[in-house]
Amino acid sequence: PFKRVLGFGTQLGEDGRPMHKSWGNAIEFNEGADKIGVDVMRWMFARHNPADNMLFGYKKADEVRRQFYLMLWNIYKFFVEYSNLDEWSGHPQGDQKQSGHPKGVLDKWIKSRFIQTTLLVEEKMKEYDAKDATHTIEKFVSDLSTWFLRRSRDRVWVNSGDEKDKKEFYDTLYFVLINLSIIMSPFMPFISEEIYKNLTEGESVHLETWPKFDKKMIDNKLILNMELARVISEAGHAKRKADGQKVRIPLAALSVRLEGKFDSLEDKVWEIILKELNVKNIIVNEKIRFPKKPVEISPDDLENEGQLRELLRTIQSKRKEMGLKPTDHINLTIPDNFLENVELIKKRVMAHKVSIGPDIMISK
Repeated sequence: PFKRVLGFGTQLGEDGRPMHKSWGNAIEFNEGADKIGVDVMRWMFARHNPADNMLFGYKKADEVRRQFYLMLWNIYKFFVEYSNLDEWSGHPQGDQKQSGHPKGVLDKWIKSRFIQTTLLVEEKMKEYDAKDATHTIEKFVSDLSTWFLRRSRDRVWVNSGDEKDKKEFYDTLYFVLINLSIIMSPFMPFISEEIYKNLTEGESVHLETWPKFDKKMIDNKLILNMELARVISEAGHAKRKADGQKVRIPLAALSVRLEGKFDSLEDKVWEIILKELNVKNIIVNEKIRFPKKPVEISPDDLENEGQLRELLRTIQSKRKEMGLKPTDHINLTIPDNFLENVELIKKRVMAHKVSIGPDIMISK
């Protein structure tokens, strides 16, 4: 006797035809596990709608690996690399409750999003709904990568001197990664175990208890405001692209038109929008302006700021081409128009010595 059976309509090749060796679209299990990876295979099945036919193949697996698995791994890799560089002292005991009370708006937001995600995954799993549970995790990991991490890169390593803010960033991301490994473990047991055991002294993620949270811990207003911030940012990027203005070039002001109400956003959220769009002032629907008192900046100062940003980007690209590690120091030659920014440049690109010359040159 049983209560529920889970399955799929029919499993077919990724070309939509039944699997046959003669057609070249049949994949034997051991072969698929070796080439695709068992975690990716499990995720493919878990995220699929059981009412539909399952299309299975290497191209479908590559999509899942690229869009989710590698995104998750790169978040974890970023945390490990930069927390070590910054000599962050964390919580090796892996205490799930060690989340603290973050003050930064990004940290508060991602913590609320994670608690929201955990409660929804738990609800879906109790309903045997693996598809919606995995899609919920995918959406969270995307938010974690494309917004939280993207907007926090200036908070770590040589990009920031605010040690308190650095610690808050690492504490928050550690809390998220540990608990994320736990709620993912039924679906992707191997990468979850790798993340959990490397970040804690725990025996196994599969011996952990499920994270317990209360809905009262979720800041729904902040989650909504951050969604609105991303809508404004997307519109701003589209406007810049339409006008042929690259994001690395700072602008004095940017105006966008959008449907919706945006007057409830707090100042700290507006500041994230300004940084994302690289503008000094933002105007929405010709009514809402931030800052309320316009920031005035001369065209020359804007141009200098843009040139400095481009210089730093160029140097970092050259460092990458040379295969240098983040801790490797360099000798640098730059044009004389960057004399006022020498100390900042030295810090940001790990330069031992900065010389003045007509061209940008880097050597070990």
